[in-house]
Amino acid sequence: MWCRCGSGAWPVRFSAARDRRFAGAAFDLAAALVPDTTGTSGLRLITAADGSEHLDIRLDPAAGHLTVDRSHASLDTRARGGSYTLPFPAKQRPGSPVELRVIVDRSIAEIYLGDEQVLTLRFYPLGEGPWRLQARTTGTLRSEFAVEAWDLTQADALREPTLTGRGWAPTD
Repeated sequence: MWCRCGSGAWPVRFSAARDRRFAGAAFDLAAALVPDTTGTSGLRLITAADGSEHLDIRLDPAAGHLTVDRSHASLDTRARGGSYTLPFPAKQRPGSPVELRVIVDRSIAEIYLGDEQVLTLRFYPLGEGPWRLQARTTGTLRSEFAVEAWDLTQADALREPTLTGRGWAPTD
């Protein structure tokens, strides 16, 4: 089952117990997104309680690339910002889900784009959490997503997902 969303940001909501388990800074996240073809769609990892720190992962089907933006990933003035881009052939498969896998260990993120590309980057969040996840789209249509995450600090991390969510993200 897929969930759909219009424009804006939509928090991926889970039970309170599962939220606490996601507050760990080491996790493995698997997502499938059907991007809105009229804008960008993706995930935002919010690492500060007030939302001031966040790492954005955006798919742009029109341009055919994935962008990871760490411009707001740290309030530490020594941390570097910037965006990194990976190509993906979304133009060849409009309306098809794009699979992402994101592995985070506090200040290191590895983003896998299906079987095709991988990007490893550093970001230095100062926020103590709890960390939150949002599905986002900037287009005028809808984006669909499904997400599962595993806390890598728990002994049973590989047995059961700590977060499971499906939904739609409103556009910005």
